[in-house]
Amino acid sequence: MSQLMLDTWAAFAWNHNPNPSFALLSARNYDVTLANVKKTGTWQPVTVKNPTLRLLDFPSARQIPFEEVDECAFLGFPLDYYETNL
Repeated sequence: MSQLMLDTWAAFAWNHNPNPSFALLSARNYDVTLANVKKTGTWQPVTVKNPTLRLLDFPSARQIPFEEVDECAFLGFPLDYYETNL
Protein backbone atom coordinates (compact mmCIF):
# COMPACT_ATOMS: atom_id res chain seq x y z
CA MET A 1 0.00 0.00 0.00
CA SER A 2 2.76 2.45 0.88
CA GLN A 3 4.42 2.02 -2.53
CA LEU A 4 1.13 2.68 -4.32
CA MET A 5 0.41 5.77 -2.17
CA LEU A 6 3.93 7.11 -2.71
CA ASP A 7 3.70 6.69 -6.48
CA THR A 8 0.22 8.24 -6.48
CA TRP A 9 1.40 11.23 -4.47
CA ALA A 10 4.49 11.64 -6.66
CA ALA A 11 2.29 11.64 -9.79
CA PHE A 12 0.09 14.32 -8.23
CA ALA A 13 3.08 16.43 -7.17
CA TRP A 14 4.63 16.30 -10.63
CA ASN A 15 1.55 16.44 -12.87
CA HIS A 16 -1.35 17.65 -10.71
CA ASN A 17 -2.94 14.28 -11.50
CA PRO A 18 -2.84 11.45 -8.94
CA ASN A 19 -2.93 8.78 -11.65
CA PRO A 20 0.61 7.55 -12.33
CA SER A 21 1.59 7.14 -15.97
CA PHE A 22 1.53 3.50 -17.05
CA ALA A 23 4.51 4.19 -19.34
CA LEU A 24 6.56 5.68 -16.49
CA LEU A 25 5.71 2.85 -14.09
CA SER A 26 6.63 0.28 -16.74
CA ALA A 27 9.88 2.04 -17.71
CA ARG A 28 11.01 2.14 -14.07
CA ASN A 29 9.96 -1.48 -13.44
CA TYR A 30 7.40 -0.45 -10.81
CA ASP A 31 5.46 -3.61 -11.59
CA VAL A 32 3.69 -3.83 -8.23
CA THR A 33 2.30 -0.29 -8.50
CA LEU A 34 1.41 -0.82 -12.17
CA ALA A 35 -0.55 -3.98 -11.32
CA ASN A 36 -2.34 -2.23 -8.44
CA VAL A 37 -3.26 0.82 -10.52
CA LYS A 38 -4.63 -1.41 -13.28
CA LYS A 39 -6.57 -3.43 -10.70
CA THR A 40 -8.09 -0.50 -8.79
CA GLY A 41 -8.71 1.86 -11.71
CA THR A 42 -8.04 5.56 -12.05
CA TRP A 43 -8.70 8.33 -9.58
CA GLN A 44 -11.60 10.39 -10.93
CA PRO A 45 -11.82 14.16 -10.39
CA VAL A 46 -14.39 15.56 -8.00
CA THR A 47 -17.16 17.64 -9.54
CA VAL A 48 -20.34 19.14 -8.14
CA LYS A 49 -22.38 17.05 -10.59
CA ASN A 50 -20.49 13.87 -9.69
CA PRO A 51 -19.32 14.21 -6.08
CA THR A 52 -17.14 11.15 -5.55
CA LEU A 53 -14.01 10.51 -3.57
CA ARG A 54 -11.26 7.94 -3.68
CA LEU A 55 -11.43 5.42 -0.86
CA LEU A 56 -7.83 4.43 -0.21
CA ASP A 57 -8.68 1.06 1.26
CA PHE A 58 -5.99 -1.36 0.14
CA PRO A 59 -6.13 -3.55 -1.88
CA SER A 60 -9.60 -2.45 -2.97
CA ALA A 61 -9.16 1.29 -3.57
CA ARG A 62 -12.22 2.60 -5.40
CA GLN A 63 -14.32 5.66 -6.18
CA ILE A 64 -17.33 6.09 -3.91
CA PRO A 65 -20.01 8.77 -3.61
CA PHE A 66 -19.51 11.48 -1.00
CA GLU A 67 -20.74 10.12 2.30
CA GLU A 68 -21.69 13.37 4.09
CA VAL A 69 -23.89 15.00 1.43
CA ASP A 70 -26.99 14.87 3.64
CA GLU A 71 -25.13 16.40 6.59
CA CYS A 72 -23.81 19.24 4.40
CA ALA A 73 -27.31 19.89 3.05
CA PHE A 74 -28.70 19.97 6.59
CA LEU A 75 -26.06 22.51 7.64
CA GLY A 76 -26.67 24.59 4.52
CA PHE A 77 -23.24 24.05 3.01
CA PRO A 78 -23.38 23.31 -0.73
CA LEU A 79 -20.67 21.09 -2.17
CA ASP A 80 -19.05 24.10 -3.84
CA TYR A 81 -19.06 26.17 -0.61
CA TYR A 82 -15.31 26.74 -0.46
CA GLU A 83 -15.11 27.57 -4.15
CA THR A 84 -17.83 30.22 -4.02
CA ASN A 85 -17.68 31.69 -0.49
CA LEU A 86 -14.05 32.50 0.14
